[in-house]
Amino acid sequence: MATQPEILIGQIAVEAGMISPDQLAECLREQESAPGDPLGVIMIRRGHLKREDLDALLQEQQKRLSEALDLSDPRIED
Repeated sequence: MATQPEILIGQIAVEAGMISPDQLAECLREQESAPGDPLGVIMIRRGHLKREDLDALLQEQQKRLSEALDLSDPRIED
């Protein structure tokens, strides 16, 4: 099961080698000063990612969230 840091979009970007930990820290600082701006938008605005990169990261994040929820668990009802 994925842990919270493994699901965070910034951490996924670092793991994938799309941004450096320093670039992530810069974007997170900017996000603190501009609440409401999604981290992915900030990473694009700063030139660290392209829109296609963010799309790929969001797909990976969705995959990890699905795995974390394990929707095949019979204890989960519709």
